[in-house]
Amino acid sequence: MIINPDVAIIFRTHYWNENTIHLAKRLYGQSAGYRFFVLCDETRGEINVHPFDKISHTDDFKSIGLQPNRGHTPNLWWDGDCVFYFIRKALPDIKYFFVVENDCYLNVDLDKIIKRMIDNNVDLVGYIYDFKEGDWPQKTVEPYFDKVKQMFFPFIGISAKLIDKSYVERKRILGLHEKDPDKYPWPFCEAIISSVAVSNNMKFIDISEFLNVDRFKYRPHLYMNSGIVNIPNSICHPVSGYDFLEKRIENIGVMEVFDDFSDLSLSLQTLDKSYFMPIIERAVLKLRDPEKLKTFWNVALARNWINELPRLNLAFAMPCQQSSISEWSIAGDTVSDAELANNEIYKDDNYNHTGVENDPWWQVFFEKTIRVRNVIIVPRPFLFERMNKFKVSVSQDGETWNDVYMKDDESPILKVGMRFFPISFDDEIYAKYLRVTCLGHTAIHFIQVKVFS
Repeated sequence: MIINPDVAIIFRTHYWNENTIHLAKRLYGQSAGYRFFVLCDETRGEINVHPFDKISHTDDFKSIGLQPNRGHTPNLWWDGDCVFYFIRKALPDIKYFFVVENDCYLNVDLDKIIKRMIDNNVDLVGYIYDFKEGDWPQKTVEPYFDKVKQMFFPFIGISAKLIDKSYVERKRILGLHEKDPDKYPWPFCEAIISSVAVSNNMKFIDISEFLNVDRFKYRPHLYMNSGIVNIPNSICHPVSGYDFLEKRIENIGVMEVFDDFSDLSLSLQTLDKSYFMPIIERAVLKLRDPEKLKTFWNVALARNWINELPRLNLAFAMPCQQSSISEWSIAGDTVSDAELANNEIYKDDNYNHTGVENDPWWQVFFEKTIRVRNVIIVPRPFLFERMNKFKVSVSQDGETWNDVYMKDDESPILKVGMRFFPISFDDEIYAKYLRVTCLGHTAIHFIQVKVFS
């Protein structure tokens, strides 16, 4: 039953998957008594949002008269306020619109916010704040308004009156911008709506006055099923499903995994360890820091993510060198190219490559004397026979070498079903340096060389 036909709750998206379906259903459940729509950017094709009512739009700004003939090329990231003009056109009888983006999570009583907005004749509700010195969005609106504010768009309550006023301002600015784009920049969406409101003395409510906005940010991503996004009287952005993990690591790195009470660590409590362990371990490996890797494994053991500590590859991330590079080398120098073989991330297309020469070699410096019990060589599968004959040597100073293993026959280094060549030492072998030399006129291309004590 509709209790207030003047209000529309709108879920904004440009795609439809299990995450957006979940968040749309959740918002729908919070919207009882109000008209509910899914606003779809269908620039890339039609989106089926059944059973919800849909408002469709594209990035065709000509249809609303806001396509500059010169200067700015419109797009829905920069011109996000244009969705309000599409909405206003589609729903001309609605007086108040609450627009929630597809990665925003509300833990609020919408009824109270709506009632407060209507009872107090408020035109704008959102996270509204002053610009910081040097903020670039400010420069896009300063030529047009005597007072300016910025706001964050994932959650907005806006009146039809403010939408209409903002549209008039956009049209005015359009004429100025087309005459002189350098003098009159095209305003950024998150600066223009709030600046129109304050410059015209319209009432606004800053949600940070009564909601927890600590996790209402541009980045990093949050897991939408974790406890930290379900705190009462809070609003969170951006939220996502399982893919939050790789997005979060890409944005801010993996170091927060070492903090028991970080948002990442708390979110992992609700995830399957078989899913997240490989992703996090890979991110830690990319740090190329053996101490951090060991610390991570201890953290993982303490949190029951693993049952026992793995063996540490003592060659991992240690200083290394090789005899030469070639036109087939991935890196541009002998150190960087050699480092491709002492990482812990296995990839068939990630390998070092010396030149074709007499007795090419690759070596690693352990920085301290270690006992060598096992060496595992992982050659590139293509032309692996170049490395059929090789020797392993050790040294204490990098000058004097002692051969400790020799393979001088032509039997394949890779046998059927094997991806690596294992070497074990019964004798006590100690080394600060270890070198693998391929015998004859050939080249080395290792995916990995691992050394264990």
